Amino acid sequence: MLMSSLDYRESLRRSQPRVYVDGHAVESVADEPSLAPGVNALGLSYDYALREHLAPVMRARAGTHEINRMNAIPGSSQDLLNKLEAVRLLCQETGCAQRYLGGSPSATTSSIWRRWDAAG
Repeated sequence: MLMSSLDYRESLRRSQPRVYVDGHAVESVADEPSLAPGVNALGLSYDYALREHLAPVMRARAGTHEINRMNAIPGSSQDLLNKLEAVRLLCQETGCAQRYLGGSPSATTSSIWRRWDAAG
């Protein structure tokens, strides 16, 4: 299921992560002014995935479900090209690449485990 930026913020409120900024506990990540630029940038990635004209770039398939490209593990070179284009679009708007960089280690680890499992 695709989320909007509002859904994303609500999910942050529900999960109540333990976060400290400058040594002080943050009551709500979604509402902390010092975290707003990052939360807004991530929120935009959710809103872009809801735009039908951006669907080929901002959405991916996970089994029978359509998911946000930023949450997907690339399964092909085309997936990687689509993710690169998605990052380009989002960075043009936000100037921020924080979310997009975190997916690379997950994709690499997934690929390694698949090969290891296949080798038996």
